Amino acid sequence: MGYFVLNCLESKEDYEHYQNLSSVDSLLEYARPLTYKRKVTERCLYLPNGTEQYIKRLGVDVLRHTFMGNLNMDNQKLSSMLNIPEEVLRWDYDARCRYVACAKKGTQTIHRARAMIVGCAGAEKTTLLRRLQQRSFQELRQIQSTVGLEVYDNLFEVDKDRKSLTGLEEAVDTENKCLLSVVDFAGQCAYYACHQVYLSRRAFYLLVIDMSKRFDEKVDKALCEQEGTMFADWTFGHLIFKDFDK
Repeated sequence: MGYFVLNCLESKEDYEHYQNLSSVDSLLEYARPLTYKRKVTERCLYLPNGTEQYIKRLGVDVLRHTFMGNLNMDNQKLSSMLNIPEEVLRWDYDARCRYVACAKKGTQTIHRARAMIVGCAGAEKTTLLRRLQQRSFQELRQIQSTVGLEVYDNLFEVDKDRKSLTGLEEAVDTENKCLLSVVDFAGQCAYYACHQVYLSRRAFYLLVIDMSKRFDEKVDKALCEQEGTMFADWTFGHLIFKDFDK
């Protein structure tokens, strides 16, 4: 097959027939888009119809190709063409191959969202969350400061028709529902480093602010007590505009 591909295709029509009729495995092994930068000792076949046509022919199998870094195409556009999340394009080769294998077994549409509650310590972030759960004032008075962070999976069901949230119990069946998970971050500076692991663009953020504080007012040292660090002498304005805007 290799001899045929590299030596018997002569005209543009031959190349087009090969691209349109050959197997995906053959295209992955021998064919390359015009933007591919081959090594000096590498033998490959350049196809005349351009990168987009090549990707459309391969479909999601293009993720199994080692030339992914040479596509010279914006990830957002490639994600749209393949109908896959952009994050998948940044995975390593083995992870992409596993994704392709799973995708070929079938896909299922699910509706999940994640809310991140951020803000300075003492801004009552956890209290806001409990109020959204319609907890009693007696329970609210017993809330203690969050340590590190708290992750609540499938905490609410979103009613699209009524535009409302309903709290879920652990035993409730979550299939075919629009669900909302919540991450409640501690506001003390000591926890900021670990917070970066959980921040994601695939989430929406609730920034909770104590409006009684001026932006130029320094944060209580009990909340930001790391002397000699970038957090020393921080103001409430620093916390809002320099940290949580990420």
